[in-house]
Amino acid sequence: MDDTQTRSTGHRLVESAHLLGVAVWLCGLVMGGVVAAIIFGTTPELEPRLGAFANYQGDHANLLAGYIQNKVFLAGDVMQFAGGVLCLGTLVLLIARFRHPVRRPLGAIRIISVLGAITMLSYSLLILSPRMAQNLETFYQHASAGENEEADAARGAFIADHPTATRTHSVLAGLVLIVFVSGVWSVTGAPTTDRPIQKRSPKPRVRSS
Repeated sequence: MDDTQTRSTGHRLVESAHLLGVAVWLCGLVMGGVVAAIIFGTTPELEPRLGAFANYQGDHANLLAGYIQNKVFLAGDVMQFAGGVLCLGTLVLLIARFRHPVRRPLGAIRIISVLGAITMLSYSLLILSPRMAQNLETFYQHASAGENEEADAARGAFIADHPTATRTHSVLAGLVLIVFVSGVWSVTGAPTTDRPIQKRSPKPRVRSS
C-alpha cells in the first residue's frame, strides 16, 4: 500500500504545520532583503530633508531608508521567531510521535538543517540584531540632536556589523530553504517513517439476518 494512503491525519497535519512554519520563516528572511533593495534604491531619488533630523549634516536619504528598513527587519525577526518555533516544535513531534526517519539521508539532512538554522537564528536574534539595533538607536539619538561626529561614530559601528549580518542571513536562508525542500520531498515521497507499514486486513462483514 502507498505511504501517502497510510499516513494518518495527525501526521499530515503536523507535516503541514511544519511546512507552514518553514514558509513563514523563509518569508521573514526574504522580505527584509527585497524591501531593503526597494527602499534604498528609491529614497535617493526623492532627495529628502527630514525635519526630525534637521541639524544632521549626513545623507538624509540613507537615514530615511534605514529608519524604515529597521522596522521592516523587526517585523521580519518576529516572523522568523514564530516560524522557527513552529518548525522546531513540529519536527520534534514528527520524530517523537510519528517516527520521522532520523537515520535515512533525507531525514538526517532535514534535522541537521533545522538545528543549524535554529543556531544561526539564535545568534542573529540574541546577539547580532540587538547590538546593531542599539548602535542604530544611538545614531538616531545623536543625529536628531545635531551631534554629527557622535552620530557618524555610531553609524560606523552599525555598518561594521553589516557584512556579518549579510553572511548570517544568507547562510540562514540557505538552511531554511533546504529544510523546506526536504520537507516537501518527505511529504510527497515515501517512506516517511522508520516503522514498517503493515497492511491491515479488512474486517469481516457481519451478515444481517
